Amino acid sequence: KFAASVGAENSSRCESCPLGFSQNARGAAFCLPCNPGLFQNLTGRSRCVPCRVGTASRNVSRTIPCGSCFPGYAQPKHGQVSCADCSPGRYQGGAGSAGCEDCTAGQYAEKEKAVRCALCEEGLAQSKSGQIGCADCSPGRYQGGAGSAGCKLCAINHFANETNMTKCHVCANGTTAKTE
Repeated sequence: KFAASVGAENSSRCESCPLGFSQNARGAAFCLPCNPGLFQNLTGRSRCVPCRVGTASRNVSRTIPCGSCFPGYAQPKHGQVSCADCSPGRYQGGAGSAGCEDCTAGQYAEKEKAVRCALCEEGLAQSKSGQIGCADCSPGRYQGGAGSAGCKLCAINHFANETNMTKCHVCANGTTAKTE
């Protein structure tokens, strides 16, 4: 509470701090506005409430609770004014999250703010997590399934003469192929 005028006769002259303001000092002449990343949606309070992890507030009046971070964003700290973008190679599919997650092997997120990771296409693979793309299967190797962590070697008497092959070719009659 604060005293709106000098020379107040009793405590009934003290007024409650309005929404978006607080005052924790006794006998203060005014209330203080909540700082960015804090809010107060009740009157007469001694402190403002910080935004929780996974939330943020840009609300200028600071009178409403902080909003959850949208999918593709996260906020690991208390009392923040904005949520952070998930960086390429990472994603967040849910709202109100404290952090982004790495795409697993066989998946990737090319751009920031991803809400899900894409699977590596056939003929491509990715053995590491947190990546922004997939690697080509080199000649002699293939990958017939999407979302794979690695390319496979062609079997004996089979070959893959190009990159990104989804299957190996059988050697023609009278020829053989050996793996290295």
